[in-house]
Amino acid sequence: MNVAVREIGPEKQARLAACAEDIRLLMRLHDREVDAALLAGLREARFPHCLALKGDDPADLSAFDILADALEGAEGSGTPETLDALHADFAAIYLNHTYSVSPLECVWLDPEGLILQEPMFEIRKWYAHYGLEARNWRVRSDDHLAYQLEFIAHLLGHPLDYGPKDAAAFMDHHVLRWIEPFAARVSTRCQTQFYAGLALVTVSVLRRLREELVSLADMPLIDLEPIEEEKQRRRAKAQEEASRFLPGAAPSW
Repeated sequence: MNVAVREIGPEKQARLAACAEDIRLLMRLHDREVDAALLAGLREARFPHCLALKGDDPADLSAFDILADALEGAEGSGTPETLDALHADFAAIYLNHTYSVSPLECVWLDPEGLILQEPMFEIRKWYAHYGLEARNWRVRSDDHLAYQLEFIAHLLGHPLDYGPKDAAAFMDHHVLRWIEPFAARVSTRCQTQFYAGLALVTVSVLRRLREELVSLADMPLIDLEPIEEEKQRRRAKAQEEASRFLPGAAPSW
């Protein structure tokens, strides 16, 4: 059976491309440390106010101003001292768990806060469906924030209408589930205004993108399951599966 695939119109295609560029830029900032050249480029572009996905409610505007002020101030100067401070904060957030915060989805959604658990394997299936895989999952697992942002940008850039639809569904079931508590913890524990602002802007941009996908991809907003409820559901599922292998815990021959 041949299934007809509807092409996205040029206006929607252009808007999706602009959104994808925003997500790719955020991915770069969550992916690795900044350098002086990148900071200079961000300042010249008037980042983050240059983003296509800029919200207009007070929380959005505050987040954007926090990050913009950081770039216009000492933290955006690119001096060795400020770069050292930014690199130390990056390591504390993304590498060594200094702030008890993690860029991995499993830590937020797994009942025990463990890595390499069911949420990661669910994300791996998404990647595989599009012929993609994490570059080195032993070093950085599939559920890392940077990988998720990269995947969303890939879906938005897909020329067929199921890509943006899948972007909305992926966001609903994954990154939107935990990005707000991640950002709240980063913004209250990190030492630099730059990374506090980046965390808050990322929430704002992802929320704004999901709102736009209502019209761009015909994907209505859904009520997201609270994290604690999801943890309880996953815990109950794990206990049910474990009981099947315990002698006397389930009907036998």
